[in-house]
Amino acid sequence: MADVEDIITRELEVAVDPARAWAALVEPDLLARWYGRPSAPLEAGVELTFVFQPDAGEERARARVLEVRDGRTVTYRWVPGTAASWGDLLDRDAPFDELPTTLVELRVEATDDPRASRIRVLEAGFAALPREVAATMAATNTGGWEYCLGRLEQVLGTGVAAG
Repeated sequence: MADVEDIITRELEVAVDPARAWAALVEPDLLARWYGRPSAPLEAGVELTFVFQPDAGEERARARVLEVRDGRTVTYRWVPGTAASWGDLLDRDAPFDELPTTLVELRVEATDDPRASRIRVLEAGFAALPREVAATMAATNTGGWEYCLGRLEQVLGTGVAAG
């Protein structure tokens, strides 16, 4: 098997204070505008579903929130990819602990400018996914984070996400 990129890291600097950047990472209505709508509050220990509405139709991804450090980080495990990308390899109704997941950390950091923030994204664990889908998931999610961060920048900059 070819080497799989195990970790995705991305960074975005935005001209909003850290409190506003944090709100975009955890408030359901804002989160839905650039990422996916969570089915429950982002609180440690909560299992939820992110509902995405890409051009091809609605997709869902199960997740478990591991940690929320108010104003700083939210960390969760989730089943990456679409139902179609998994095919028969995944029983989406299985208990969460039996599902193949990656770890996602969204972090807000202050910058030297108090009116600006840095948002960091880390997603790790692709090499531990089934070999049939690991490379595809890593590549797909790399593009996905680029797309989502572009939408986030629009949400925070203009208040309107691009279609």
